[in-house]
Amino acid sequence: MVEVDDAEMLDVVVDQAGSSIVIAFLYKASCGSCKDAAQRFEQLRTEAHRTQARVVFVKHDVETDYGDASDLARLHNVRAVPCFLFLDNGAVVRRLSLRDIRRLTGPTCYVQAALAEDVRKLKTTFREVLLSRAPSARS
Repeated sequence: MVEVDDAEMLDVVVDQAGSSIVIAFLYKASCGSCKDAAQRFEQLRTEAHRTQARVVFVKHDVETDYGDASDLARLHNVRAVPCFLFLDNGAVVRRLSLRDIRRLTGPTCYVQAALAEDVRKLKTTFREVLLSRAPSARS
């Protein structure tokens, strides 16, 4: 997994990825939800590696050393983290933001169900993006 520091570095990664999908995990180092999402992102990366999917995984901290939003976060208008960008040839084809687990309230079963739903959404989006790139049987 590659840590990208800015939009220019992401452009380089996208160029090097060629026809592979690039999935960018945008997070904030101080965010508890992002730490949970990082584990989910790692599981997704493991699944992609296991299935030999042509995917490049990158991550980016949206907060600069001075507490400002990074150029990449501003470019993609990221208002909430954790956020996932699915890029195909440099264009964002899907965007997914997950819930802030610190704000989930209610019975434990509700919180666990909400987290499971977020994991399902991430995996479903991942598969949809991969399948959209698959060659058609009609071709």
